[in-house]
Amino acid sequence: MTIFIRKILGFYLLFFYLENAMGQYILSDSLTLKLKNFTHDSLRCAFLEGIIEEENDPSVWMLYNSELIRIASAANKKYPETHPLHKLFTRFWASGIGNQAYYYQMTGDSKKAITCYEQIYLIYTKSNSKSLMALTLNNLGVVYNNSGEVEKAIACYNSALKINEALLQSDSGIKTKKRYSQTLTNLGTIYSQQGDLKKAEEFLVNAAKIQHEIENKSGEAVSLTNLASLYDTEKDANKINKLIGEVLKIRKEIGDTEGMSDSYITIGAVLFDNGNYDSSLYYFEKALKLRKKLNYKTGISSCLDYICNAHKKLGHLKQAISYGESAFQLARESKSPRHIRESALSLYYLYNQTKNFKKSLENYEIYIQMSDSINNESTRKASIKSQLKYEYEKQAAADSVAHAKENEVKNAELAKQSAEIKAKKNQQYALFGGLALVMIFAGFMYNRFKVTQKQKEVIERQKLEVESQKHLVEEKQREILDSIYYAKRIQLAQIPSDKRVLWMITKVIGKNSN
Repeated sequence: MTIFIRKILGFYLLFFYLENAMGQYILSDSLTLKLKNFTHDSLRCAFLEGIIEEENDPSVWMLYNSELIRIASAANKKYPETHPLHKLFTRFWASGIGNQAYYYQMTGDSKKAITCYEQIYLIYTKSNSKSLMALTLNNLGVVYNNSGEVEKAIACYNSALKINEALLQSDSGIKTKKRYSQTLTNLGTIYSQQGDLKKAEEFLVNAAKIQHEIENKSGEAVSLTNLASLYDTEKDANKINKLIGEVLKIRKEIGDTEGMSDSYITIGAVLFDNGNYDSSLYYFEKALKLRKKLNYKTGISSCLDYICNAHKKLGHLKQAISYGESAFQLARESKSPRHIRESALSLYYLYNQTKNFKKSLENYEIYIQMSDSINNESTRKASIKSQLKYEYEKQAAADSVAHAKENEVKNAELAKQSAEIKAKKNQQYALFGGLALVMIFAGFMYNRFKVTQKQKEVIERQKLEVESQKHLVEEKQREILDSIYYAKRIQLAQIPSDKRVLWMITKVIGKNSN
């Protein structure tokens, strides 16, 4: 996990107060040498991130953070947006800005914190880093809520919720679930502040379940603490103490200083509401020590206000006024409407009790003014409207998915019908084509038959002619032969027979011998 994420989520609360004689910050020689020894800016940034994570002194880690921003922003410009190193240095740069934003947030400078978070959101939007966009919206919502701009806070949380829900469809990993549960916790806190306890409990219970499932102890502790704050401190004291006992155990295990202070505050509040003012004062003072150690201004202001009310109940009015004025002054410095309202209300009752009606009226007017800015009717309507809008968009998205599936089924059926029709048409075309071929073949065969028939007729005629000629030739031949035979007979008739010739030869021979 990056330093930015750890600090922004509140797992390690770090604060910054810088001052020296020259009014400037100079890196130590050893650190400067170490940075020079690295061969690449990416290694320098990674090294600075590492020591920022381990360093708890704001005057030190913010010095390193300034160097991180300087190196990362300069290196970021050297590479085109498509280059992997550009993305890497963008992350380092955003991490440094995130640390600054967190510092401004904790020290009460909401405007600067908002500016930083908006800058980070633009960076992540440009790089399409959905999960980091959701994280930044969460942090921005926290600042808006602390500044009394509830409508903007809810808008940020709902936007983050939609992004996280979309991410969960494709990625159900621990990081995604953690960020989703953080958004649920933030929304639960908002609705708790608006008095919608049922809605708040719904969000917080779901958040606690997810945090327990992914074994995120710090997040689970936050969800359980917020859930405990919903219960009535008199009717449900045992239930609250059980929850806070679990929370305190978790926070001690993980070394969550701010979380421990929150738990002490909750325990003190339960004791206070049950009339155990001395015991409640003990826990409030324990929380104050931790928050002073962290320089958590708004947290210190709330602690001072709790201590103020405990002293008031114990009858220590002078001490109560002193703590109340300190709480009010710190709340004004932090520019936190919520903390200004609470401390002004405490001072109103104190000055009224001590019959300083002018001061009492002044503080009451401040209380009314801050209450109007935080929890007026328009803000409540805006929060309800924002939730309804979110639910509508969520349902519309679900309906859209269902409609898409329905269309998909219809399209599949239409495609099937179209394929069947096409197949039938192809069969018809094949049949017609076959018939056409048969007709063509039949025509060809008929034509061949007619040609053959004609040829046969010609042959028959020729045969008849040949036979006729043959007959004529035979007749002529017979006539010739008859003539020959006739001539032969005539010749033979004139030639003496063999016997006569033989007789004549014998006769001649006989004469010669005589």
